[in-house]
Amino acid sequence: MPTLNVSNYGNRLRTWQHIYSEIETRSKTWSTPVTCGQPTKEAVAVFHLQRPHAFQHVLKLVQTQGNQYGLISDRQGDNIFLNCSHINTQQNKSLDHLEHVREIILLDHIMKLLTATGYSVAGIISDSNQWDAELLQMLNATHISEKIVDASLPCGSSVVQSTLCQAAKKSNFRHHFPTDSAVTPNKDDSVQNHIVLDLKNYLDSEEGKCERIKGFDKNLHLVKVTEGDDPTLLMLRVSQLESCSKVLQQKEDQPVRCCIHLVPSSAIYVQQQVHLVWKILSENCKQLHQAQVVFGGTTKRKSPKEPIDCATAEEYVRIRKLQMENAAALKYGDDVSKGIEWDHMIKNLTEACMKFEILSTNCRNPLKLDLSDTSKNMEDHVDNCGGPFVMYNCARLAMLFRKFDKDVKNGTYPSLPNLSQCDMSLLKLEEEWTLLYNFVEPYPSLVQSTVPTIGDCLYLNIQTHKVAGFLVSLSHCLSSYYSRVHVLGEPRRHLLPLMYARLHLLTAVHQVMLNGLQLLNIQPASQL
Repeated sequence: MPTLNVSNYGNRLRTWQHIYSEIETRSKTWSTPVTCGQPTKEAVAVFHLQRPHAFQHVLKLVQTQGNQYGLISDRQGDNIFLNCSHINTQQNKSLDHLEHVREIILLDHIMKLLTATGYSVAGIISDSNQWDAELLQMLNATHISEKIVDASLPCGSSVVQSTLCQAAKKSNFRHHFPTDSAVTPNKDDSVQNHIVLDLKNYLDSEEGKCERIKGFDKNLHLVKVTEGDDPTLLMLRVSQLESCSKVLQQKEDQPVRCCIHLVPSSAIYVQQQVHLVWKILSENCKQLHQAQVVFGGTTKRKSPKEPIDCATAEEYVRIRKLQMENAAALKYGDDVSKGIEWDHMIKNLTEACMKFEILSTNCRNPLKLDLSDTSKNMEDHVDNCGGPFVMYNCARLAMLFRKFDKDVKNGTYPSLPNLSQCDMSLLKLEEEWTLLYNFVEPYPSLVQSTVPTIGDCLYLNIQTHKVAGFLVSLSHCLSSYYSRVHVLGEPRRHLLPLMYARLHLLTAVHQVMLNGLQLLNIQPASQL
């Protein structure tokens, strides 16, 4: 049996004690000091945050920054424009298809996330009438229309098309077909009248080596850009991108350096063709970085007894609205006054329900929506729906603060003292620490993690599901705490300090919820 070397053990212990003492001394100047515990048997150092100081520091930060908490105040990123114009490879897809609901909600949220992480969205490129105006209004996204770039401004598309076609004719990557009569038996139909670019040749060239490493499809090869004198649909897309980017370059004080393509998974291959053709033909594009944000398909979850049909956005909105109306009727009864406020509440709940339902899934994954009969299991569906649950908990806090203010005016409680005057050591429940440490404090880091650094990559993985998932988790933690703890207790002097500390904590939680809902472009509920 090995013997214990007491001398070495004593030296290690003294070393630990010296390190711990030094850290504790230095941490006194930190925003959140630490205390040190004894090292574990595995020689792992143990540190404990001083919770009262942590509460004071984080809550003061939220109080100071308010609705800017979690956002980058100084713009650090480049100007960006978003391209939502893509070649539809599914011919039967109507303008009111479910996929358009997902596309609008994703676009709106991505714009908010880019702004929150220090970028500036200069404009949006979309097809004319790509999104129904009524659908934009139902999703509270009419402001998207204000960002759409008009490509008919000074550098009109016809001039741009002509310039790009000339560039294609002279391109080093133009593919020339053999003139063998067996290959081209009819001169009128000859491929010699078309302009075809060789994308594979470009990617293999020295000029295209920077694009080659990004992971383009290995099957990319020949792509037709003109048929005779007429540009192909793909060339029209490239012309649209070129025109709009030039318009934005003229309008913006700072240069536009990045184009993010919002692409359905069904159009990835074609969008890669557009990406490379634009890169080959445009000098302007050579100064731009392009990246794709891919979103999966959206379909109706099928029931064995239901016919396989194409669900529409109108049907989806109608069903969710009916579910919110039925849920509200169960809560308030049929005798409640149903006026403007009622309609506004139902609209907000419906919007929150749809946005959380769609954004809770990673945007790259397929999304199946349950559009089954609303008369069956309606209550279960609503109870499990993240949007209304978050709105409910946000409203609980708003009503709590209103009640406290009313009681202060009535003389029941003294006014809420400043945060610095509150004793945060009274917050001893683990749920209170969880609310601060797992949700309030890491919220800024979570927001900043949603948008990765835009570098030399083909695909940009914007984490559009993170904020919605965070708010649902926060609401579950808050609901559990709020149901167990009576915040506004009896107005006895010895009970007031704990009540004040809890009110400051819940004020910060409420601010984080408001800020998160703002990133989803959802108007928070202030009343149940």
